[in-house]
Amino acid sequence: MPLGEIKTTSMGAACSLTSDLTQILQKKPALASFAVDLLDLYLCLWECYMIKSAGKIRLEEERRFLQDSNQWLVGENEKLQECCNNQELLLWDRRQAFDSIHQGIIGTLQNSDRRYCHINEVQ
Repeated sequence: MPLGEIKTTSMGAACSLTSDLTQILQKKPALASFAVDLLDLYLCLWECYMIKSAGKIRLEEERRFLQDSNQWLVGENEKLQECCNNQELLLWDRRQAFDSIHQGIIGTLQNSDRRYCHINEVQ
């Protein structure tokens, strides 16, 4: 008996695998082992699909977590960069003040040495 005698449904028809297999087995009991193999293959494919789907969901959640973490790190980096820039400006300002005081002290000491030398020369 050719398989054409068995009623087939289009891909778009809403027909469950179980009812299709039942119909085939009622008309062709000799195909039982093939139907079991087909069902086994279907279950194997379904399991693979579920595993891949769960993996995809997990990876998507991980991607979102990493993206959120990255955004947080970018924000923290900007804050730290601003703090570093502020500290650098403060350090530069203090260095300028130190150099100014240092030059003032040196100038004062040099002037006092000249006066001392000048006073000693006069005496």
